[in-house]
Amino acid sequence: AMQIDAAINPGNSGGPVVNEDMEVVGVAFQSLDSAENIGYVVPVTVVRHFLEDIRRHGNYTGFCTLGLSLGHLENESFRKSLQMTDSMSGCVLKDIAPT
Repeated sequence: AMQIDAAINPGNSGGPVVNEDMEVVGVAFQSLDSAENIGYVVPVTVVRHFLEDIRRHGNYTGFCTLGLSLGHLENESFRKSLQMTDSMSGCVLKDIAPT
């Protein structure tokens, strides 16, 4: 989901979110009862996947995952131990889910 700073309150969630070209890019929803002017958008690709899953299987089977847990290489000492320069970026593999 994408976070937006639009007023999405009970009663107006579930509506379309459009871009500057008036193309629907997702569906708006509110997630926290106590939060105001914070909303989220379910991207249209996720909505399409959900609807196609229901059409094909009669229920939502979800998205597949690669089963990897990644971490950011932000720690300066760790980056130095890997001989990384300031211009280098990357991630570290923290865990692999069993199959």
